[in-house]
Amino acid sequence: MNYPKSDVIVHMDIQLKELEARREAVIKSVQLGCNHEELGECDYLNQDWLGSMPPMRICLHCGMSEDGWSWYVLHGEANKVGRLNYDQKIPIRKMDRDDLYRARRGLSIRDAHKGPIARREVTLAQLIEADGDLKKLGIEEEKD
Repeated sequence: MNYPKSDVIVHMDIQLKELEARREAVIKSVQLGCNHEELGECDYLNQDWLGSMPPMRICLHCGMSEDGWSWYVLHGEANKVGRLNYDQKIPIRKMDRDDLYRARRGLSIRDAHKGPIARREVTLAQLIEADGDLKKLGIEEEKD
């Protein structure tokens, strides 16, 4: 059932939507220019009969996250020579998974993104602009 809203509430709802759009634009802009030089990481989570959740990393500057069993974008000490940060040691802080989830912003790199990145079908900038949606970039997600 729809109840009538006061004009003040309607005006505030419009302002919130505008602020959210501006926030998303700022996050994209920051992620496009970020060097991902400080990372947070949690180990995989064994959930017994439910399976396991893969390890996760997050850039503590821009909020971009990556999960999976290998790192394509957010490299660190374990990958001294990476695709983005050649010969650079990047500090990795062990963190609680819940804290990492709360700190995530913008693009979250999933396994579906890693094949197209590795094959150079898509750039990180294109993924950021497309909000991680491969279909927007004309790429079909691979089936397992």
